Amino acid sequence: MPRSVRWTAYCGCRFHLEIDNETGAEKFLLADIICGSHKYLASTKHRENHSELSKHPLDILEEAKVSNLKQVDDLISNETRPSILRDLVKCREIVVRINNENTEEWNEMVTQPHAFDDHIHPIVLQEHRARNG
Repeated sequence: MPRSVRWTAYCGCRFHLEIDNETGAEKFLLADIICGSHKYLASTKHRENHSELSKHPLDILEEAKVSNLKQVDDLISNETRPSILRDLVKCREIVVRINNENTEEWNEMVTQPHAFDDHIHPIVLQEHRARNG
């Protein structure tokens, strides 16, 4: 299962990258925020295949949500002490809330016309590296 990481450049642009768990290779997944300096590079209209492109990041999110919930459910099912079980049930409620918040956030992100502007990421990355050595 691939995972995603959020990266924010010095300028304020924010991207999500997909990380291959086996190789550690990173690739562009989603453009979240495009700063004022790079706004001129951003799409202002959705691509024809925007809905199709949206499916992959949302699938990664769904896999992460299932994994998050499974972890806490496994702990709950194996716990015998009532006090720890009580805390784990509270933890599960938090995981469900955060999963729901993440769904809302990612659904927002994929609706942006610039969400799949993969041409912006290498430009920002190069500038970021040049600035930070």
